[in-house]
Amino acid sequence: MADITPLMELTYLNGSTEEFGNFVYFRYEKERYTPYTYFEAELIGSTRPQAVATVRFYMGSRYLHWGTADIFECVNERGKNVIKVCSYGISKQLGQNYSEPGMITQPDLGAVIARCGVPDVSYQSGTNTVNYIYINEKTTAWEALHIYCEKAYNTVPYIYLNNTVRCTPHSNTTRNYSDKRIIKTRSGVRLGNLLSDVYSEGTSGSYDHHSSSSYTAQRHIRRRKYYGMDREWLYDLDRQPKYYLDYSQRGRQYTGFVYEGFQNEELRDIVNINQSGFIMNLKEISCITVRGSKNGIFTELLCYEDEYCN
Repeated sequence: MADITPLMELTYLNGSTEEFGNFVYFRYEKERYTPYTYFEAELIGSTRPQAVATVRFYMGSRYLHWGTADIFECVNERGKNVIKVCSYGISKQLGQNYSEPGMITQPDLGAVIARCGVPDVSYQSGTNTVNYIYINEKTTAWEALHIYCEKAYNTVPYIYLNNTVRCTPHSNTTRNYSDKRIIKTRSGVRLGNLLSDVYSEGTSGSYDHHSSSSYTAQRHIRRRKYYGMDREWLYDLDRQPKYYLDYSQRGRQYTGFVYEGFQNEELRDIVNINQSGFIMNLKEISCITVRGSKNGIFTELLCYEDEYCN
């Protein structure tokens, strides 16, 4: 069985590092539509919070997270030293920085990343080159990557490993869980963000580009939005309303389970499970949450069914 011992490594401002492994609890999460990994933990130990530069999290040899020390606290209570940390992956800054506006001609994914101003983010190589994309003012780097991925692959980007942007699945890795100890299964819907109709303005000034959702209509949800003509979508004005409609439906249905252990899952890996009447075949992983405490290590996997997943 692969080693899944959790480990936190701190890098200090002077370049030195220190490792901590005495966890009270931890939680690690990554999700298909979120541009970063998330790690929180409470550990026995002490250090100087003001000297911490970055936080890394490993399970065995698997390097899952590298992020900033967003919340870092050391507490001494009744003679016990405890570290409390919440850390967001470096790639969160893609959503906090504006991309340089203007036209990018013949870009691949790397050319768009280069305009983002977040040097510690890596990206999928060998991606498609498109004739151009246009970036408006006050467009975040993550939004700019959406524009590229939509045009190049008719999809949206996601975070692979810890801070790597990808458009397409890394591999066709299939993972089987029929022999695992399943703790919980669940399924549900999230309908709060769904749009039913999106209209966008055409070159004549009329809102004659339209996309609608039968999924939303069947559920008696009516939410309509209008968007002005946008140079980011001039290459195909029909794709503007479709993008906003599809993205509003992200994660609208999900099925998942919790099992004991962890086996290095990545977003967009494929799940197969047939156990006690619970069946999921060839479903793509959309959300991974790993929790650990004195009770053990447990992984929850969710598979979305929406316009981009499954």
